[in-house]
Amino acid sequence: MDTKKRLSLNLKNGKEELSRRALREFINKSATSSGAPSGGGGENRTSHLTRQEERNRLDALHRYRKANIELAAQENSAKEKEVVETSTEAAPISPDEAKVSSTRISEPRSPKAQIQQNAQEGPLSVLQLDGPENNSNNNNSSSLKKDKKGHKASQHKDGWKNQQVKKRKDPLEPEIDLQNIDGKDRVEKTLSRQPSPRKRTSKGSYASRTNVSPKRGQLITIDKRLITLRELSVLLSEPMAKMRMILKKMGESSGEDDHLKQETVELLALELGHEIRYKPSTAEIIAATRRNTNESDLKPRVPVVTVMGHIDHGKTTLLDALRNTSLTATESGGITQHIGAYQVQVGDKSITFIDTPGHAAFTSMRMRGAKVTDIVVLVVAADDGVNEQTVEAIKHAKAAEVPIIVAINKIDKEAANIPKVLTELAQHGVIVEEMHGDVMSVNISAKNHINLDKLKELILIQAEFLDLKYDPKQHAEGVIIESRVDRKRGAFSTLIVKEGELKTGQVAVLGSFYGKIRSMMTSSGEVVGIAVAGTPVEVMGLSEAPEPGTSFFVVNSEKEAKMVVNSHEHIKQDLYKRPLRDSFESDKHKLNFIIKADVNGSVEALVQSISGLSHPEVDVAIIHTAIGDISDSDVLLAQVSGAYIIGFRVKTEKTVKDYPKIIFQSIIYDVIKKVQEMIELLVSPKTREVILGSAVIKEVFTLSDKSNVAGCQVKSGVIKKSASIRLVRNGENIKDLSIKSLKRFREEVKEVKSGYECGILLNGYSEIKVGDVLESFGLLSNEE
Repeated sequence: MDTKKRLSLNLKNGKEELSRRALREFINKSATSSGAPSGGGGENRTSHLTRQEERNRLDALHRYRKANIELAAQENSAKEKEVVETSTEAAPISPDEAKVSSTRISEPRSPKAQIQQNAQEGPLSVLQLDGPENNSNNNNSSSLKKDKKGHKASQHKDGWKNQQVKKRKDPLEPEIDLQNIDGKDRVEKTLSRQPSPRKRTSKGSYASRTNVSPKRGQLITIDKRLITLRELSVLLSEPMAKMRMILKKMGESSGEDDHLKQETVELLALELGHEIRYKPSTAEIIAATRRNTNESDLKPRVPVVTVMGHIDHGKTTLLDALRNTSLTATESGGITQHIGAYQVQVGDKSITFIDTPGHAAFTSMRMRGAKVTDIVVLVVAADDGVNEQTVEAIKHAKAAEVPIIVAINKIDKEAANIPKVLTELAQHGVIVEEMHGDVMSVNISAKNHINLDKLKELILIQAEFLDLKYDPKQHAEGVIIESRVDRKRGAFSTLIVKEGELKTGQVAVLGSFYGKIRSMMTSSGEVVGIAVAGTPVEVMGLSEAPEPGTSFFVVNSEKEAKMVVNSHEHIKQDLYKRPLRDSFESDKHKLNFIIKADVNGSVEALVQSISGLSHPEVDVAIIHTAIGDISDSDVLLAQVSGAYIIGFRVKTEKTVKDYPKIIFQSIIYDVIKKVQEMIELLVSPKTREVILGSAVIKEVFTLSDKSNVAGCQVKSGVIKKSASIRLVRNGENIKDLSIKSLKRFREEVKEVKSGYECGILLNGYSEIKVGDVLESFGLLSNEE
């Protein structure tokens, strides 16, 4: 039996390992057949070997070289020849030889002796250790396991050169095709010497996502309030698309600005590997500062009234009339026009009126859920009836659950029609007592001061019915009515106290920041140290100007105030950055605006009005708002973003350079109209024809190709080669054409100005006559 069959038999039966001797026999035979010396030559390929045999031969040769030839030199050459002759006669390996082979493995050795033998035998000895599972001698097999275990330390120290060889794989070493070897069902047991394929452990694999615990995310602290998907995306630093996909898997859908339930927020954060911790809510902090109220401590509170109605129905006139009445009665004459709220004395009682022109602040308060006013006085003109803003005011009042008192104004006019007004009000759910409803009403003339006392009397009756009271021992709470910044006085705000008593020196949270109440002034200009509930006061010495419509409340310490403010600021900056970033990424027409106004209420009203002017083809974005004059930084931001600056009742600072995109206005409706016009121009830009110049044909020249050249004199404007040209004959338009060639003295030119002569060759048209007029024209859009 030849060596190849013998190796196959050993693999098939699994009775003997790949011995060092058998390997040498195969190598020597292959080397001899190729005419190479037996010491490991045989590198020349023989023509009669098959491709598989050649691969096996080269594989064995490479392994033999790696195994260190010193082992072959130590053995007797005579014994080596005897083995070759035996293998040629197809004789099996003798039991003695197998015993010698197994003895080499099972013979106990000290670690030192093992190291020495490893150095002598070289890495080839690993072939004796790689596949002992089916060794015919069970004792030898068990001895092998014991030997491995017992010499683990020595193997580690020596490093086993074979392992180093495996790491530095020879690029010339061919791979053995084990599929073509007989007994492949047993071949797997010889593969222990081959490195096992590494399992995929990439981060994107399913196994890594399921078997490996997810990396713990950051700890997110949020306040207990309704949070939008946009805000949560900023907090978690996660892409919104990924969060929407998770919500879809959860069976929920949400827009960017839709509020999420608390349980949805928790599940979404958990799915993304984050941990949620809740801050004490504003309500909890307020509750901690409040004490139990005793009925005996309660006192009557001044009612807060807001006058609302359609434009030009007499709201401002009514407020001025009430002011004048108050001035005449009190003789002080000290009502501050800019405070935005003031008190009117009615006998020994007071009424607080909020001056909200255009009811912009009132709309914002309804949106934020702040119940600023106790009573709404709805002004309706008797000669005009119910209009759009009247209906809007009714809806806001009902949404806030605020009682309405109807004041039908301008009853002194000839066109006044009170029954018509009452009918229209009833159609919108406002049924007055005259029509058997529950809404109080009064017919007045603000201009002539008719029935103003009756109106104030109805307000006091309604306030008594509401039973408005407050606890003077509670910490103060209220609403910010107006804010502004003065260069000399700094930031100051108008507040209305709704609960408790506000005192100087207390720490209060005012919207998005906190501070100490340093000084207060009433609507009459009197500096006070205490402001009771229902009183409007102007607070000065603030570090910032808080937003109107937001609530304020007093806390026990600056530490509590800081906790509340931090819960409000986590999303503010990113929400200002997103519109600017989104405006650059969108494919729509873009209109970016920067709003600078005199007071915060004006800013808020402009933001609401402009934001409502949406269009499917135009992105309207307000990228920055502030109060005060237009500064250099505003212009720089506008230049970067291509934005328009709206200056509402403000000026530019002296250092500001000219910027063509500044819109100065003092009436909010004019601003809205201007923005609407800009949107219309972007949506459907209308083009108009512009005559650039005209030339008269003085002579016609015929060329060799029978085309005609017009010898012209430019009468007006300029004739441009790139522009369109129109042929006009006897005042009638003959045809619109283009210029193929425009020359002066045989030189091709781009344009010819008025007073000069030129030659014009029309493109594809030769039917021209002396006296015809050629008009150069272009189409320009309204934007251009």
